[in-house]
Amino acid sequence: MGSAIVDFTVHLDEELAPEEQCKLEDFVRDQDGVVSAGISIKHPHLMMVAYAVDQNKPSNILHQIQKRGLHAELIGL
Repeated sequence: MGSAIVDFTVHLDEELAPEEQCKLEDFVRDQDGVVSAGISIKHPHLMMVAYAVDQNKPSNILHQIQKRGLHAELIGL
């Protein structure tokens, strides 16, 4: 049986240009276990991330985002 896929939301404090949003989405998708990452068109300060629970943790993914110099936090967990 495959691993469970769950999602979480990241709140981004910075307002990113569309090109920066795409780069961040690509970066997050490259993290271990991440199967999708997308910034909301209606709410560009929110990113949904889906990941395999046996391969990563939200706190690890968030830390990688923060290491890029962004101010971000997990919401709804």
